[in-house]
Amino acid sequence: MGKESKKSQSIKIKSIQANSLYAVNNYVEDESETGNKKPYLDLGEAVINNSLFSEYMIHHAVAVNGKGRSKDFIVLKFDYGFKGGMSAKELRDYYYENGATVIWPVYDKEGNVVKEEPIYYKMLMRSTGKAKEGDCIFIRENLHSTALKYITMDLWDKMPYENAKIVEMSAYAPLVTATAIDYITIPMENILIVKDEDVYARVNAVSVKTHDVPYERKVIDWDATEKLINGYNLTFYKKKRRENPKLKCIRKSKPALKEYGIVDYPTKTKVYYKKECYVDRSDEKAEVKNTLWDGMGCIDESIFPNNMDGFIYCRSHFFKSCLFRGNIQEYFKDYYKDRYETATVTDMFGNAFLAKDIKVIITENSIKWIKFTDIMGGSEKAAYTYYKRFMKKHKERFAIVKTAHASKYGDLQRSSYQINNSLPCVDKIILERIAKVSIDYCNALKLSHKAFMKHLSANAAKRYSINNVLLALDEWNDNFKYTEYFKAKRNGIISRFKNGRLKLGKLLQYGDNLTICGNIIALLMKVTGQNFLEEPCFKQIGNGIQCYTTRFKDGERLAGFRSPHNAPNNIVHLVNTYSQEIQRYFPKLGNNVIVINGIGTDVQSRLNGQDLDTDSVYVTNQSDIVNIAEQAYLNYPTIINDIELNGSSEYKKDMESYAKMDSKISSSQYAIGEASNIAQLALSYYYDGGSKSKELEDVFIICSVLAQVAIDSAKRMFDINVNSELSRLSNLTCMQPEDGKKYPVFYAKVQEQKMKGKKKKKAIDEPEIREFNCPMEILSDIIEENVIDLRKYRELIPYTCNLNTVFRYQTDRNRDSKQYKKVISIVQEYDREVNKLDMSKSDYSKNVDNLFDNCMIKLRNLTINKSTMYSLIAYAFANNGDVRDRILTVLYDKDPKKFLSCFKKTEKSSAKDTGSVDITKVS
Repeated sequence: MGKESKKSQSIKIKSIQANSLYAVNNYVEDESETGNKKPYLDLGEAVINNSLFSEYMIHHAVAVNGKGRSKDFIVLKFDYGFKGGMSAKELRDYYYENGATVIWPVYDKEGNVVKEEPIYYKMLMRSTGKAKEGDCIFIRENLHSTALKYITMDLWDKMPYENAKIVEMSAYAPLVTATAIDYITIPMENILIVKDEDVYARVNAVSVKTHDVPYERKVIDWDATEKLINGYNLTFYKKKRRENPKLKCIRKSKPALKEYGIVDYPTKTKVYYKKECYVDRSDEKAEVKNTLWDGMGCIDESIFPNNMDGFIYCRSHFFKSCLFRGNIQEYFKDYYKDRYETATVTDMFGNAFLAKDIKVIITENSIKWIKFTDIMGGSEKAAYTYYKRFMKKHKERFAIVKTAHASKYGDLQRSSYQINNSLPCVDKIILERIAKVSIDYCNALKLSHKAFMKHLSANAAKRYSINNVLLALDEWNDNFKYTEYFKAKRNGIISRFKNGRLKLGKLLQYGDNLTICGNIIALLMKVTGQNFLEEPCFKQIGNGIQCYTTRFKDGERLAGFRSPHNAPNNIVHLVNTYSQEIQRYFPKLGNNVIVINGIGTDVQSRLNGQDLDTDSVYVTNQSDIVNIAEQAYLNYPTIINDIELNGSSEYKKDMESYAKMDSKISSSQYAIGEASNIAQLALSYYYDGGSKSKELEDVFIICSVLAQVAIDSAKRMFDINVNSELSRLSNLTCMQPEDGKKYPVFYAKVQEQKMKGKKKKKAIDEPEIREFNCPMEILSDIIEENVIDLRKYRELIPYTCNLNTVFRYQTDRNRDSKQYKKVISIVQEYDREVNKLDMSKSDYSKNVDNLFDNCMIKLRNLTINKSTMYSLIAYAFANNGDVRDRILTVLYDKDPKKFLSCFKKTEKSSAKDTGSVDITKVS
């Protein structure tokens, strides 16, 4: 039992756009001069990350070459339709049902194609990371059964064909593909599973519900039209034609009528009903529910990994749980006293455990296999036996996919435009105080070399980042910071930080994203048979919710925001309350965990459907934001999601149903963003109009719930069409400003930034944009006004030195010209591939990482001599700005020592902060 050493077993594979595969496989050569152009595969890089799944498949016949690549998997992407007449949805249907054949070229050592290798793939799963984007992993046919049995715990064949739980299966089977930072083995005999508890409170709240709304539309009156066309010797009915041979039978359709010149025909009004959301407001308090330990548990200190902090988020077969570290056994010893050695605890299945053997405690919300009890033996106890046997067969291993970590900005953390534009405040003086930390930080970047280098260091985690090169050269040569190249990089980085971060809402505050833990002492009380509702750690308060975190002082008032965050109704006012019990039994939760009281509070609804499987809350103690949070908590009622779930599954156990389901889920990714967009517009209009409109309030309240529904659509089905409802909201009269200017300036810039790197761009037209009196617009203007413009203080800016003082290139006959050209070619190819990526996608950074890794693998067998290294650095600086940073980054990563040796080395200046502007002279 305990932590295992990590050995990376990721598998590099290719992604393919489905429309390009269809075009290639269905291409027919046209020999005419105007013949159609031969299509090509739109390939990209993908990876099955180090995981339980990758490890298992590598040990079960998946072929991986020396570069970590495999042709046994592909990722099919369905971003576009086929111009020949198939939509993205139809392509998904086609490949899910028929599989995909890819013809791979096979090369010899010289790079010539010597043969072609066709491989047939079958659809396997949506990976967890792509659940909302609709990308799908396909696997070589002969490996399909092995993989399917493993990820589904051999439940696939047991699942019925009709009313199949494929939504749940497709959500939970891929949990074993989650990227592992490490592994831990926990015997089932040491894991106690107990029933979760729902608790209720009555609070000021509004409910979002659905109702059937009647609509009228004009339709063809086919009975009356039959009489009309009889006059033209036409009929819709074969029987009538048999009775009257003079009549000709035609199809019952508009095109058929038009074919005979009939364009005016009788119509009638038809009433149909459409599900729509509405906000149910009541003068009385409403009941809200919290599920106390939804997706969390605790793990004893004795088996908690030494290199982790606060918690470990574990995933395994149909299992995911955030396990918070604590002294479980110490609690049992204190509670049972003399009975400790023999005391027993009963789990939810009726199994007795010796208390001294329990190392992990979870609830049924962490075990997703319980949703399949009907095919795991028919009872919960039988299902547990099935699961226990399966886990033992696979060595009772769990992937650790996350642990606590602090902000890269130290005591500061970035907020978002969604948070800042939800603050019900348009007072410029207050908002200036809220923006002050960000302004001071940005001004320090401009005025202090030390502050700028610290900022670079905080943003240099990725190997492909040019920041690593800048940091190394600054350490190497004290004059490097004075070069034109460094100054240009510095100006660009600060400008992007100001305009692309701060002005678009990513303001810095003292605080952090804290992982939420439920009533952890109450869980131990429940396990030992006590009344968990009497947990002594917290009490109910009228103006907020008590919490515990060592990140802030005891008694401090705090403001909390969880994503998705779309309304002032989602802001929570917290009061930090140090608890003796938590400090005794959970002393090492660390500064990045917050225990929030769920007993007698509305925390989970307030934080927009929050659960406890590593959900985090942005928490700050900035006094103005805290005061606003308190007022929001008191004046903006909590939102309850009362949209009903659909009962039985509408799907069958076939690929047609999988394609239908995945198409719906992929559209939900759009819906999440669209709900946020509509909410932001509604909030902007609401504040601009003096915060009076109930109609606009209803819009952002409904959007808040629709964001929840869209996120959860990968796991369950709701009684509302989210995209249709969002379209209705955006077309309401209250969402159409009278002057026709629909978009705030900040909003237009946010959308413009999101469009960067996208193939399909839809810009907002300038005539539709204006300044609104809303928090984000005011904050953006405050930052523009208060961040120092050093162009006004040129005499204070440090001198510029020539690059020759740092790097002096001398031609050398020892340069390997062939190697020189090869390196440039490889880096240029890497640059082209990066430029193809969509920067708005959530996995953009990971994809760049993969491309950089591939680039370095191609250079792996090259030993670059110093003369060639000199030449390549010179090439980078000689008017090759398009690939300059890429070349420098690649060369530094390839051989840091040799790279730096090409530059002149100086002793670091003893000055405290060389290269800084004298801030006292800037007024």
